[in-house]
Amino acid sequence: MRWLLIASALCAAGLLAGSASAAQPPDPCVLITNSDAATALGSTPPKVKSKLVAGARTCTYTIKKKVMIVATTKVASKAAFDKSAKATKGIVVPIQGVSFDAWSANGTKLLVWQKGTAITMTFTGFEPFVAVQQALAKTAVGRL
Repeated sequence: MRWLLIASALCAAGLLAGSASAAQPPDPCVLITNSDAATALGSTPPKVKSKLVAGARTCTYTIKKKVMIVATTKVASKAAFDKSAKATKGIVVPIQGVSFDAWSANGTKLLVWQKGTAITMTFTGFEPFVAVQQALAKTAVGRL
């Protein structure tokens, strides 16, 4: 999965903050709940629990062929996050109308950085409207 590749690349580049013994990133299932995911997916997904994989915590919401993966990682700095976001393949544009660092990649990925945490939301099988992406980003950052 792409989020695993991003987390692996960040680890290899030394961009993830701290060491293996450092605090884990925040629980993505708390930052984006089932109710929040329902807004993007159009229906309430089954309850899920987060998993820790390669330094990233992930939460996967699924409704039929629509999948939304929320991943959190610790990132050393905003500059490191921005460099990684801009290196994402495809069309990467900043999200306007939010008071934190956020990028949209190809309409299928939302990249957010706040307080040393990167939040990546990947949408498969659908492309949520920019307003939905903005709302998800604001919700996640508000719960950090």
